[in-house]
Amino acid sequence: MNEIIFTTPDDTDAQLLINKLSQTLESITGDSGNSSYKEKEFSVATDAFLILKINGSAIGCGALRKITATTCEIKRMYSEKKGCGNIILRELEKKAKEFNYNHVLLSTRIINLEAVEFYKKHNYQECIAYGKYKNNNRSVCFEKYLDAQSGA
Repeated sequence: MNEIIFTTPDDTDAQLLINKLSQTLESITGDSGNSSYKEKEFSVATDAFLILKINGSAIGCGALRKITATTCEIKRMYSEKKGCGNIILRELEKKAKEFNYNHVLLSTRIINLEAVEFYKKHNYQECIAYGKYKNNNRSVCFEKYLDAQSGA
């Protein structure tokens, strides 16, 4: 049974999944990605941290971080089980709309081909680099405008 839990990044399961994500990113890209997400900056008023559990076991996570009043950024997406990234992304997009964000940004390393293809498959379009990703030739940035009428 799938269970979506919105919590904070200091939750025990969240920390376990973030550590696994960091190890995975380190092995794929040579960088853990830890410098791009500061847990201490998390605000329950504007941000979200999701954990996906299957049969009681935490197997995936993802976060939203406020950029502006209408734009958020997806961070720390991770799934141990094939196909569960779809669930995590869909739930993060729903939560973004609950926060009245209609524009979603994200960045991933170009070398992380699985992530690049995943976001393209979910209608994310390459966009101009933003924030710390400007002038970073190792990253690719994506955006998606959420449709208020549909699921995303």
